[in-house]
Amino acid sequence: MRFLPMTGLVLSALWLMALPAAAQVTGPVTYRLRAVTAGENLTALELRVDFRLGADGRAVVDLPSSWGGGSHIYERLKDVRVTGAQSVELSGPESRVITGRPKAKITLSYHLEVNRTAGQGAPADTNFTYPVLAPDGFYITGPGLMPLIRDTDPKDIRFSWTLPQGWQGATNLEHALSTDTTDGVDQSILLAGRNVTVRHVALPTGELRIAATGHFDRFSAEAFDTAVATIVATEQTFWGDGPEHFLVTLAPTERRVDGRSIRGTGLGDAFAIVTAPNTDLTDLKTILAHEYFHTWSPVRLGGLDAGDAESAGYWFSEGFTDFYARRFALESGVIDGDSFVAQWNDVLLAYALSPHRTTPNAIVSEAFWNDPAAHQLPYQRGAILAALLDRRWRAQGRSLDGFMLALRDASRITPGAAPTPAPLLERLNKVALDYGVELDDLVQKHVINGDEILLPAETFGDRFTVVSTCLPAYDLGYDPARSRAAGYFAGVDPDGPAYRAGLRDGMKRIRVDSAGTGDSQDEITVETEGDGGAPLTLRFKPEGKATVCRQRLVRSDDT
Repeated sequence: MRFLPMTGLVLSALWLMALPAAAQVTGPVTYRLRAVTAGENLTALELRVDFRLGADGRAVVDLPSSWGGGSHIYERLKDVRVTGAQSVELSGPESRVITGRPKAKITLSYHLEVNRTAGQGAPADTNFTYPVLAPDGFYITGPGLMPLIRDTDPKDIRFSWTLPQGWQGATNLEHALSTDTTDGVDQSILLAGRNVTVRHVALPTGELRIAATGHFDRFSAEAFDTAVATIVATEQTFWGDGPEHFLVTLAPTERRVDGRSIRGTGLGDAFAIVTAPNTDLTDLKTILAHEYFHTWSPVRLGGLDAGDAESAGYWFSEGFTDFYARRFALESGVIDGDSFVAQWNDVLLAYALSPHRTTPNAIVSEAFWNDPAAHQLPYQRGAILAALLDRRWRAQGRSLDGFMLALRDASRITPGAAPTPAPLLERLNKVALDYGVELDDLVQKHVINGDEILLPAETFGDRFTVVSTCLPAYDLGYDPARSRAAGYFAGVDPDGPAYRAGLRDGMKRIRVDSAGTGDSQDEITVETEGDGGAPLTLRFKPEGKATVCRQRLVRSDDT
């Protein structure tokens, strides 16, 4: 049992098995972040949260726990303290049940210590999970820092921070978060440092702020600003609305040779990007469009199902968002037709080669955070399904655009009313029927059951054509896992490509070279031993008996 130090109370050793609902706390919940320095350098950040208990003298607090594939985030918090309470009971390692006099003032505090060196970027594999604190700046997303006071009205959240002299900072908590969502402090981004710049762009709906730190080799701050402003304006025009205040943050990761480390996450009235310094701006533009689309999807479209069921809806929240991101990037002119084709072809090829291409959604959802191939499939499957639906509905005089706007209108929260959304599929099907289209049949077939999606040639209109090529499915013809473990080849199929090339069970496994793409047209080279132990090299294409159809996009004037 792990006890956290508390001040001014007796800590109960009781682990609660279930928590009754807490009454809403009284008045504002104030978050104060203070930089702790030694000379000019940051050494820690101290967070203090003040609130008052409700009429029942009780509140439940959840410390940062799991997000973005990370877990046990609360273990990074130092010197967690609660004052003003009569008792605190632990309910699992991250939750606290606080009791005291009705309307008693409670203070929760803790700090985070510096974990990077000056000028050091975020880890190249970061998924925004853990706070990045260096002597000269910090980069934090809300789920890695902020505790949540259950049953807090978002309108009652207050935030302030004290930064070292000479630092600049930006956070979406500087303005009240949108009241038509359930956004709270866990949907925040905080970027500050000696080298942070904050630029302001006027938009029809209000103000766009772009905060950046670090150096990027292949684009200027002005080019990045132009791309962001263009994308934001395009998507606001589509939806016909937008937040009054919006923040984009950009920070570098550690340098990578391939320059392909790009991470983006949408937060409350903000999106955050971390990327390698040698990233090309073209690679960022569609991600920018994707993340800004999350301003509406999924929260303003009714949200996803709660808890473990959330990932079952990523085909919609992430896949449909990818479809629109590429389309809006093209329509706004921030990418050209060749880039649009290249991006779609990356998706279509990855989908064709995915080991989960025909895996039912429930299994993909369960493996989402632990299997890289399963993680990518909802993006691929959802985007391809969105393209198929848009083509199908336009032929009926409707469109995916009309459906998405109808879903937004049907999901508006009446001021003062508590949202009670139905399950995602039920809501999507109802809006589709009200709009005059059929959605359920294709979702059941291609998402729930996992049947392969093949796009008609004319899916993308007159400018682009979908071309299909059917090839043998990828099949080595032996068991690679057993062979690696044993040191000799095992499970060789007498009717497979490896056997036809001369490979037999029991042959020594010296070396196997492949492109690692899962493509049956990429040759495999096997080094083994033949008769008498003589070196033997075998080459073959991993072409199985099954057939898989690959699709690719071409410009229509190229066909």
